[in-house]
Amino acid sequence: RNVKNLRHLLSNVMIRNKRNDIDVKLTKRTATTIPLALSTEEKKLYDEISLFVKNRYAGEGTGLTRFILKNLQEEMGSSFEALTDTLRKLAINEKVGKAERSMMSNFVRDAENILKRDLPNEKLLKVLEIIKGNNDKIIIFTKYMATQNVIVSFLNEQNIKTALFNGSQKRKEKEEQIEFFKMDARILVSTETGG
Repeated sequence: RNVKNLRHLLSNVMIRNKRNDIDVKLTKRTATTIPLALSTEEKKLYDEISLFVKNRYAGEGTGLTRFILKNLQEEMGSSFEALTDTLRKLAINEKVGKAERSMMSNFVRDAENILKRDLPNEKLLKVLEIIKGNNDKIIIFTKYMATQNVIVSFLNEQNIKTALFNGSQKRKEKEEQIEFFKMDARILVSTETGG
């Protein structure tokens, strides 16, 4: 009821700063997209799922929304680990049509076979090459936590100190990871917004 008093009380609590108001000097940043070729098996599965998505996109009654189909397509570009998690869930989801569940099961089998191969992951090797060719701190953004976990695990195996930032962390964990990145880690792997 007392709007003026409420504004006064909130002004003591809420502070909003814009970059140009606080004179933040940002370091030079470079964003790079690096295209990589898929293996024969990866390309085959990518093409099959892309065709599946394309054929189902306008359809109805399959239990697969456009959002789910778009997500499948994006996950393939991120990692087969992220894709496989979603395919497994869809293969047992009773809301998804029987024919679609059967196809998901086939896709799961193919994706798992790709993941079981004892071949180097070209994306991870490229990430390692970029890191080794650069002495600066690096932030790697990914949309999917499954991909984030793969990257962090790989970098830890390479003895590269890596901070992790994502929406599943509590505020304190996020602050600790940011501090770790500032002080010790060379790499921060974050989901898109960390939120």
